[in-house]
Amino acid sequence: ICRARAGTCVPHIEPSRSASAAAFVVFDDHRRGNNHPYAFKTTDGGKTWTSLVTPDVQYFLQTIAQDPVNPNLLFLGSEFGMYVSFDGGKRWMLWRGLPRVPVRSILVHPRDKDLVIGTHGRGAWILDDVRPLEALAADPSLVGQALHLFSIPPAIQYREGQVPGPRFTGDAMFLGKNRPYGALLTYSVEAPTGSSAASAPPASAAPSAPDTMATIQVLSGDSVIRTFKGPAHPGLNRTAWPLVRDGFREPRNPEEEQQRPPQPEGVLPPGPDVLPGEYTVRVAFHGDTATGRVTVSPDPRITVSEADRRANLALILRAVGDNHVSAHALGYPVLKVRWLAVLFGGGDSGQQFIILELRLPRSLTGALASPSLAEGTGVPQYPAVLMTAHDVLDDLVGETFTTLIAERVPRQVLDGHGEESGQVAWDCLVRLTRG
Repeated sequence: ICRARAGTCVPHIEPSRSASAAAFVVFDDHRRGNNHPYAFKTTDGGKTWTSLVTPDVQYFLQTIAQDPVNPNLLFLGSEFGMYVSFDGGKRWMLWRGLPRVPVRSILVHPRDKDLVIGTHGRGAWILDDVRPLEALAADPSLVGQALHLFSIPPAIQYREGQVPGPRFTGDAMFLGKNRPYGALLTYSVEAPTGSSAASAPPASAAPSAPDTMATIQVLSGDSVIRTFKGPAHPGLNRTAWPLVRDGFREPRNPEEEQQRPPQPEGVLPPGPDVLPGEYTVRVAFHGDTATGRVTVSPDPRITVSEADRRANLALILRAVGDNHVSAHALGYPVLKVRWLAVLFGGGDSGQQFIILELRLPRSLTGALASPSLAEGTGVPQYPAVLMTAHDVLDDLVGETFTTLIAERVPRQVLDGHGEESGQVAWDCLVRLTRG
């Protein structure tokens, strides 16, 4: 096959994923002082071999892998990093998002489309979702478009539990980052002439200047349900939509603003989870727009009917969203909105709490605690409870006080019963403030 001496090591043979008579092989003779790279391909069952080494490939090689979808997408592991080819090995580019360490094993996961890389000395690395690379190998002209949104992989809703072991390890334990929760969005912005956008991993959603931020909208039908920002650097960019709707408008809170970065202009905080289904994603940057579709699937471990999911979402939007806007209209600043699920002894006895935290005059705090108001809700089965944090208020003499208005909603409400209790709770507050 090659000019290497007899006895040269063969670290890897890769059968082709697309043709039965095709295969790849790499040789390694560095133990005898020969650091030359050797990589070959056959398309006739081994009768003839073609070298895949170009001047861009340096030092001896360890492994080679072919993408299971696009045969022109190849990955080459060397003693000093990994190379990628979009044209079947005619040209190679060094992958600069990976340390220059020995790459001993490469695999494209057939189900998740993730690139798994095993190194010697720097652990295992995973590049989430190589579908954009498959698309570039099929049509390299995509990077020349002003803006292009690549195919969006299906997204699955799930909840994470507490794992065994220490909860707060500090620097005592290294943990790699998981794949971002939600729908993974990858899009390209036209790169300057002469640059190689695909030679580096996609840019993550790190803080960026306003002129390098794209506006991303998620639509359910024709309605925009979520707007947020994403990076828009020349080349490939990546961010994630965490499968939520727009949240509710929040007033300025100087104390919290010092502890967290401010929301970009025109972007609301994240809100409740979306329903499983099909959604449209629209990316806009400097007058250009690209759209795509994404499928959101429910957590397969949890069985909840579509009717129950819709009732739950409707309750949140009405009890929290409408009340939140009404609080602003009444002239009292809303400090915080919280949606809590507190479970006692199992799912059937769980209770949902919707909490609005308002800043009201002290003259109202005593009236809100009156038991007669709670008794006058007219909903004895699902009472609306008005609470004030008196223990805290007593320590804040002379200050403006904070009042919590909470709606206690048993789990049965999610089945469509007793939804009027939320409105009753808010009617109590409206009568007090207007009186």
